[in-house]
Amino acid sequence: MDTCIIRGLKLEDSSADLLRTLRAVGVRIGVPWMVSEELVAQQVIKYQEVHASASAALESVARLTPWELDGFLGDADLDRFRKHWRDAYGQLAETVATSEAAMREALFREANALPPCKTTPKGKTGSRDAAIWLSAVEYAREHPDETVYFVSSNTRDFTDGSTYPAAMDEDLADLGDRFVHLTALDEVIERFTEEVETDQDAVRGTLELMASNGLAGSEAEAMVVKYGVDASAAFGPMNAGIVELRTKSFVATQVKCASVSDAAMYRIGDREWCTATVEWLVGGFAVVENLSRATATGFSWTTVVLFTPDPEDARLTVLRESGPRPLSAEQLLANLSIDGSRVYSLNDGGPDAPTEADQFITFLHAAQEGRNPAQPVRGLPRVYEGALLRKAQGDARQSAIERRLKKLLGQGPQDPE
Repeated sequence: MDTCIIRGLKLEDSSADLLRTLRAVGVRIGVPWMVSEELVAQQVIKYQEVHASASAALESVARLTPWELDGFLGDADLDRFRKHWRDAYGQLAETVATSEAAMREALFREANALPPCKTTPKGKTGSRDAAIWLSAVEYAREHPDETVYFVSSNTRDFTDGSTYPAAMDEDLADLGDRFVHLTALDEVIERFTEEVETDQDAVRGTLELMASNGLAGSEAEAMVVKYGVDASAAFGPMNAGIVELRTKSFVATQVKCASVSDAAMYRIGDREWCTATVEWLVGGFAVVENLSRATATGFSWTTVVLFTPDPEDARLTVLRESGPRPLSAEQLLANLSIDGSRVYSLNDGGPDAPTEADQFITFLHAAQEGRNPAQPVRGLPRVYEGALLRKAQGDARQSAIERRLKKLLGQGPQDPE
């Protein structure tokens, strides 16, 4: 894909989610190295300009203020900024390497004004366009078993694909129909996906089943590790007054599908897939690094997910997410039946430690099984009986949680699991 295609996307919109979806199901989405660098450079240039303006404004205010100001902007961390945008664009597409030979040919074409390069009133231009084009051509030649779709809305330099000027036409002479030129992202979506009717009730039922079977829980645990330092999000009511904490361990013991929106189902190849925006309520057990304390806690977590609607072959992929938001003690109790007010000491060697461990494990058993003393366990539709049976047979996972917690509490074997 060309720079103009990615630049026209918002990273949070449905088109970007479809690119993530295609990648998740095995379609390779790539951008030439020059596109990757150009996208990041455009963000860096805007950031430098805004940062310089903000620094100048702060200096002006400081000169006119009779007292010392607390505000300090600091230097622009361009390396960190570039990494952020490389990671963000990397979620949409992999980077296709550009060889030295392609780079040399791109510069040669600009020097000689050969397409897609040209001469303008300001001089010769187009070496970056040539590098992008030649990267796609080079990839197609090196992968004779693949069809390459070159996607660019820049028809002025690359044409619309119906005809090409001499130099570009020669580039494609030996590729036949393995090189397909598209001019819009909509054409990609039309070619690779087919939207099918979405059964909203079935979508929600599948997501609720996934929550009860632990698929969403494992993703939530990974999310806590990913965000790392954000105590208010990771530990909820436990951390009042503490500025920064880091997760030592987090076990998701209860996950509820709180809301589902924007559900859409697609046929990609011979399989059906569904995407949806889901808010999960996650309850669990958190141990804090550098503090001998632990608590039952919870948070809400909003995601855009890709999943298979078949309960017998459940798969769940988080395409994008927002950071976790803490649940208050009242929300924890009302939504997850969890008392988040209790904080436990770990490895203190006191006589009450085994009792505390037993209390934790009792709580985890109840939370994992979704039991609430005031309510019976809610039934699931017959279509999910097979998956429910697998859940009923999943005591091994509960035992694994118990072993993990006993190890954290210093009461179990220290063998790796």
